[in-house]
Amino acid sequence: PEALPALPRRQMPLQPVRPPLPLAPARWPEALSASAVEALRACPYRFYSRVLLGLGEAEELERELAKRDYGNWLHAVLWRFHEGREPGQGLAADRGRLHQAAREEQEASPHSEADLLPFLASFEALVEPYLAWLHSREAAGWRWWQGEIDRRVAPGALGGLALRGRLDRLDRGPGEVLQLFDYKTGSLQKLRTQVADRSEDTQLAFYAALLNEAGDAPAADIRAAYLAMAHR
Repeated sequence: PEALPALPRRQMPLQPVRPPLPLAPARWPEALSASAVEALRACPYRFYSRVLLGLGEAEELERELAKRDYGNWLHAVLWRFHEGREPGQGLAADRGRLHQAAREEQEASPHSEADLLPFLASFEALVEPYLAWLHSREAAGWRWWQGEIDRRVAPGALGGLALRGRLDRLDRGPGEVLQLFDYKTGSLQKLRTQVADRSEDTQLAFYAALLNEAGDAPAADIRAAYLAMAHR
């Protein structure tokens, strides 16, 4: 037979255990980057550990170059290509100029030609699509304005805390509209997933705010987009 023990009952007051608040007022940086603001939006504890405490994963000692190295190399190549370039020279001239920029950056790189070989192969697949896209934009009235530039602003609402970032590219368009581009060399599918919900993306909004606060253009005249530099 079932037995129901007569256990004594006692009513206890609620005693919730709250998580400790991360406090490190003396460790706040002078300026926040887009990645720091993104960490703050995603998880305040991640922001606390990575930005305020400076914690991070130790990089492995690998000789093989990574995707980040390719991105840095390609940024430098495109800056060489656009700096001093006059639009309207024709596709053949631009093709030669882009290849020349790649050769010059290859010579300036501390990495050997063998190390850069995978990068050069990816670059060759990019040349024709990029030039076709560039010429179509210029036909619509857009012009490359600046590249690889730093912006740092200190909005009064942040009480002295500054925002800083390095912008890959700025184009001027019809009506003095300013469009910023952030080059992306990673997976195209990953980028599509990232921008599917624009309210979840921090980087472009952060960079647009930098331009607005710096006085480059009013907010209504600023456009922002990622430029996918991967063919798949």
